[in-house]
Amino acid sequence: MKNLSIRLKAYKPNGDTLGLLPQPSSFSASFLHDDTGALRLEYSRKALNGSILERKLETGLEIAVEVSDGGKWLEPLNGRFVLISRSRDALDSSDTVTFTCPSYAWLLNKALMLDLAHLEGDGDDKGKRVFKKASAGLVMRTFLDENKTRGGIPVTCGFDTGRDSAGAALKGSLVGRCVEERHDACLHAGHQQSHRVGESRRQQDLRLGFRQADIENLEHGLHGIMP
Repeated sequence: MKNLSIRLKAYKPNGDTLGLLPQPSSFSASFLHDDTGALRLEYSRKALNGSILERKLETGLEIAVEVSDGGKWLEPLNGRFVLISRSRDALDSSDTVTFTCPSYAWLLNKALMLDLAHLEGDGDDKGKRVFKKASAGLVMRTFLDENKTRGGIPVTCGFDTGRDSAGAALKGSLVGRCVEERHDACLHAGHQQSHRVGESRRQQDLRLGFRQADIENLEHGLHGIMP
């Protein structure tokens, strides 16, 4: 029976390696099914490569969890995490800092979703984004392509308007209207599928995908889809 080893590696945002973090005081990582996981790390900035963790929050930092069974080190699906907060005890002479890092898919919350130009101006659907007999792929690609055009979070879609991430044809349609009062309406459903959505190490962006079987979850995640 092989042993599984784990290590932490720091990266610039969507960029080069900064180095390993081999001496954590403690850490825990979650890889959740149909949700966004998280990494909690305690690390002394006096430890080996601790200076990496002195980067300012606005500079950005990614931490990858890598695993090996004795062979090559691999970053598992959804094994990349983004630093969003940190805390420390100013009286602690060890200079140990606690870092909170959600899964990379968390960045979908920052996608630019609310475009007032596409909302209905009057009638029963005033203030809403209407999709009539649209496939799940069309709804998702519409929002994500608009996000990209507007300079939002870079996302590469592993699906299109007619086929899912496995290449299977998308069946049926989402009939109704999508309320865009919630800017994260569509993307909320996106990171519910993070076990395959985030397929998380891309080169310069997040790779997003879903399959036909996920459409029921998508319908629940799209706040405002009406029958």
